[in-house]
Amino acid sequence: MKSRLLGAVCACLLSSASASAATVVYDNGVTSTNSTIVSQPSAGQVVFDDFVLSSSTNVTGIQFRGGYNSITRPDDFSIRFHSDAGGAPDPNNYVEVFSGSQLSKTPVGVGNLQTYSADIDITLDSGVTWVSIVSNNSDRGDGFGRFIWVHQNQLGANEHVLNTVNSTLNSFATATDFQLTGTVVPIPPALWLFGSGLLGLVGVARRKATALGG
Repeated sequence: MKSRLLGAVCACLLSSASASAATVVYDNGVTSTNSTIVSQPSAGQVVFDDFVLSSSTNVTGIQFRGGYNSITRPDDFSIRFHSDAGGAPDPNNYVEVFSGSQLSKTPVGVGNLQTYSADIDITLDSGVTWVSIVSNNSDRGDGFGRFIWVHQNQLGANEHVLNTVNSTLNSFATATDFQLTGTVVPIPPALWLFGSGLLGLVGVARRKATALGG
């Protein structure tokens, strides 16, 4: 029992110490660029996708692939994180983490698709969160120039699409392309002290056991 407790304390403290450098904290696993979906309120729909974090995490960046169908438009995006409402996104309960055009982008090499990267700063609790990425451009009315987000069919995926005309929300077994970077929130100093104290008690107990056995 003591050895298991010692191992748990060490693992907890070491994992906290190694969580200072930003790294990929979530990747939605989309590998194909063959399929896209429109995500633009003025064009009638908003796309949401869910992700799960195993612990409280400071998310500092998001990367996604998308572009415009047929005609390139100015970049003007809103990126929001939404709460979960029983396995679906809550469109009205969100935090907007990015708005505007200050993204970096590099061509994907397929049509006019780009890999976009944006700096954000938000701490999310563990569990399910939803992300929406939309273009704020007005719709041309001819079906061209709409923002298209890369997605693909994926077993177990849970993409949701909100029809902004009639407010219906439908789910599909597809996954959108996005990746989050950040850092796991460190263990508070009080827990470090608690862990150090446990390590000391384990050491004392071992010495007493040795003395009694000797």
